Amino acid sequence: MINLHGINCPEWVSIGGDQRRFDDSGKPVDPSTADRAERVLATFVRLSSKVSA
Repeated sequence: MINLHGINCPEWVSIGGDQRRFDDSGKPVDPSTADRAERVLATFVRLSSKVSA
């Protein structure tokens, strides 16, 4: 990854099975999946802000 100038994000989301259910607005039905997605997005935003400067 580093040789290709990639940056590894320490968290990521991989959902499967019942975790793939979403409501009409597109939010995950499973609260733990929603929490994990929020955490991953926050990590991604922090990471991208560090490399964009």
